[in-house]
Amino acid sequence: MGTNDWRTTNDWFALSSTPSAMYLQAGGLLSSTKPAGNVAPDSFRYDPRNPSPAIGGARFNPFNPAILIGPQDLRQQVESRNDLLIYSTPVLDKDLAINGAIKVNLFVASNRRDTDFAVRLCDVYPDGRSMILTQGIRRMRFRNSYMNEDLMTPGQVYQVTVELKNLAMTFLQGQFDFQYQSAST
Repeated sequence: MGTNDWRTTNDWFALSSTPSAMYLQAGGLLSSTKPAGNVAPDSFRYDPRNPSPAIGGARFNPFNPAILIGPQDLRQQVESRNDLLIYSTPVLDKDLAINGAIKVNLFVASNRRDTDFAVRLCDVYPDGRSMILTQGIRRMRFRNSYMNEDLMTPGQVYQVTVELKNLAMTFLQGQFDFQYQSAST
């Protein structure tokens, strides 16, 4: 996607890719530069009675055809909320190609013993549309193993990896930025 090139392979995982990293910065910036040390953490207030909605992306429910699937603009129903964090790149000065698995490593703390962290990767168009491309979620009690529950100690910082669905996308220079969203659900 992005460059409108079609490529074929017999093995998705054999496609060459160069690992790269983006970092969450203060003020909602997503950058290839590592953040400075001793920066105050970003935070948000989460109400489990009003979770961040799951809209679009790779989901399927044959019993509820009203569920929106595929690419959806998240501005109205998701990004307008005050209970999530959004990090965006500046308008790109060169093409940025992503091919394969996407993992987001977070360092998180909560005042609860368990929570879920959801991550969405969106393509932001020049007209402001924020189209979901891929997403993932991780329940903290299963951060170490899906076989054994390990509840959090409130206030303690934990590292957790949220795996997003594979993606092949080129974000084009000068036209798009992209953003990462994190919310508890």
